[in-house]
Amino acid sequence: MAALFTILLGGSAAILWHLLGDFVVHVPPDSYQQYQNLTLVIMALMLAVVLVSFGISYFVVSRINRIAVTANDIISTNDLSRRIAIDTQWDDLSNLAQLLNQFLSQIEILMIGVREVSNNIAHDLRTPLAGLRSDIESLKGVKVEDHHLDALIADTDKMMRVFHSLLRITNIEQGKRA
Repeated sequence: MAALFTILLGGSAAILWHLLGDFVVHVPPDSYQQYQNLTLVIMALMLAVVLVSFGISYFVVSRINRIAVTANDIISTNDLSRRIAIDTQWDDLSNLAQLLNQFLSQIEILMIGVREVSNNIAHDLRTPLAGLRSDIESLKGVKVEDHHLDALIADTDKMMRVFHSLLRITNIEQGKRA
């Protein structure tokens, strides 16, 4: 995009230089009509530069706004599977959108891994903790002081609540529960 703008400006400057050089060398200074024609050509070229600049600015700003809206939607919905639409391949903003999409893919993969690890931890530790609680309860009738056993059971219950919370979070994120 920047190259297109530079070529347009450079071409305009070259044309103006050529016309001005021809005008200075070949036209007598008292020729008013030549001044008028040169002025019209310069104004037309400047208008073309302004119109092309406006078009490029509109294109760039609209693309940036689309990227921003998509990013905001991803943030507000926590939907890492969404991607930024890429409809061209030749400009810098498309390259940026492509990199952002790859970045989102990596984040999505990492978040899936975190969820799986949390889920595996909760499942792997729930059974041993439940067995521990059961064993501790079975010791209540033995010559162990009950207040020690009650403290052990309370601690085990705390751990069970943590792991149930992990499982609930995983299930909610997977849409299994409301």
